[in-house]
Amino acid sequence: MNNTNNIDIQTYKKYKSKYEFIQTNLQEIIDICLELENILTDSSADPEDANFLNLDAFKDLIKLDHQQIRTKHDKICKKIYNNCQHEFVKDLVDITPDKSQHISYCKFCEMTEF
Repeated sequence: MNNTNNIDIQTYKKYKSKYEFIQTNLQEIIDICLELENILTDSSADPEDANFLNLDAFKDLIKLDHQQIRTKHDKICKKIYNNCQHEFVKDLVDITPDKSQHISYCKFCEMTEF
């Protein structure tokens, strides 16, 4: 790890996983908004309910948050990879019950080597 940086790799990994969790939840909220929009635009929906439950502004706000979180997550990943003193290990990963694949990844930052 670069000595000029005060935050260690483990701290970055912790925040990286938290951003991944937030991203997933925001994407689920966007999906729910889209599903509700589809229900509300159904011809059998009461027009008053459709107006009351207009989700456009909420959905747009969540999409903006999602993009900002994704940008921060990408910056964190880049900082991890750039500051890690990579030490790659080889492993065998099960792809299916009958098939495995050899991979190589950094034991510190978990970056995979191609």
